[in-house]
Amino acid sequence: MVLILKNQIQKPPKNSNKFFAKYVTTKIIDGFTIPPPLQVLLIKEYCKNKDILFSLPVEEFRFEGFYIELFGILKNIKKLDGLIMPSIKLIPKEKKYMDDFFQICNNENLEIHFILESIIIKSTYNEIEGIKDILIIDEISKKYSNRISEDLKGIIN
Repeated sequence: MVLILKNQIQKPPKNSNKFFAKYVTTKIIDGFTIPPPLQVLLIKEYCKNKDILFSLPVEEFRFEGFYIELFGILKNIKKLDGLIMPSIKLIPKEKKYMDDFFQICNNENLEIHFILESIIIKSTYNEIEGIKDILIIDEISKKYSNRISEDLKGIIN
């Protein structure tokens, strides 16, 4: 005998005809490591709220300067409609890899979701340039934050 409870019946998500790859990492991001299981929960909840079919994400291991899994996802791009990442901070910081990442996304018209920043881009040139600008400003602010802090201390005191 099979019991089906009313609340357990799930209808397929509206966006189930689209396939989004999901990507997480064990890398340190801005001095923090977000445990992959927490990233998976974040993506799972995001998919539920956005009515997107959830599947387990691909996990990048902690090898600085290597994005084997990310570019592995992009290699199978013809099967994808988009990519969901916990944060914009998971985009490669090295210029060559960043340019390659955005070039592929642009060529394939991928929809990219960055959950923590609440950003969804449709891979248009202007949107990609905007994301690059955000990443550049972030790097500059980190590079000069100590100097700015010291300058501010001098002004305040």
